[in-house]
Amino acid sequence: MANEEQIQEKYLHLQLIAQTLRQVQQQLQLLDEQGAEIEKMTDGLGTLMETKIGTNLLVPVSEGIFVQAMLKDKEKLLVNVGSNVVVEKTAEETRFLLQTRNQELKEHREELKKQNEELIEAATALQDELNKLITQ
Repeated sequence: MANEEQIQEKYLHLQLIAQTLRQVQQQLQLLDEQGAEIEKMTDGLGTLMETKIGTNLLVPVSEGIFVQAMLKDKEKLLVNVGSNVVVEKTAEETRFLLQTRNQELKEHREELKKQNEELIEAATALQDELNKLITQ
């Protein structure tokens, strides 16, 4: 009887680990997407800095919708810093902001990867214990 209770307890624990593992993997995927978006913004900023004043541009208004515009100033950028607050920053300040955010994402991703590995190890060990209990 105790054996069945142990099996059930370990199985529930294994399910909890599996659920947590899925959540961590979803967070890792989200961080990867955010990192790719930051890389895209950094590339776009670099392209903008190489563009000559007076150049005609297509500026995205929303997904698949653009407006024609002429570049008048590329040194003053308006940057959304959260909570619908926009501040003026230089190109270099903006580049630094993007680099800092990207570094934070990488650090958080490493922490999550470590947590992911620990969860996999715990699940494997628990699965081994469960298999031993079942075969007894």
